Amino acid sequence: MRNLLALTLFWFLGIVFVPPAYANGPRTVDAKSLDIAGVKTGMDLEEALKAVAAHFNVDANTLKRSAVTTNDSLTERRRPMFFWYENHGEKLTVYLITRIPLDPARPLAVWQVQYELPWTLDNKAAMEQAARAKYGTPSNDPARMSLQWCDSPSRNIGVGCMSADAVLKLSDVNLTLFDRAWSTAFDQYIQDQQARKPNL
Repeated sequence: MRNLLALTLFWFLGIVFVPPAYANGPRTVDAKSLDIAGVKTGMDLEEALKAVAAHFNVDANTLKRSAVTTNDSLTERRRPMFFWYENHGEKLTVYLITRIPLDPARPLAVWQVQYELPWTLDNKAAMEQAARAKYGTPSNDPARMSLQWCDSPSRNIGVGCMSADAVLKLSDVNLTLFDRAWSTAFDQYIQDQQARKPNL
């Protein structure tokens, strides 16, 4: 009865109980500094290939590259839009985009990295355990649907990283690292290239 009265008083006064672990707000993490299998956003193609090859102890030449290519907008060479490593259901895919500002020495940039395992309850639990061990407490802890790490999470506990450019996100057995700043810069570049002054 006493506990019920206390809870009723908290509700009436608008007092929200925040566990001590979250008293200072959500944890902020610079997702741009994080990596999956050694790959960070912003790396160029060769850096990413070397990182993946070293992480999985394979020859970089054995990594599969997409048949779909993109013009790098600078050298007019056709380059892969993504490449991947796959072994017994374990898969890592690295997505690339034209680097803006344009850089002849490093024409492409990694903007998204995705790592996944076959879905099982054990794999789901193992992925969360491994992610927490490597990256620390998520920015949207104690949310359970998906775990997110970013530098500007909502101040509301558990809400997550809706407004952040760079985010690491774990959903079940799928771990994705992305930085929207790269795709936003490229989209703006394309818009600028198409800009015309009306001649009415």
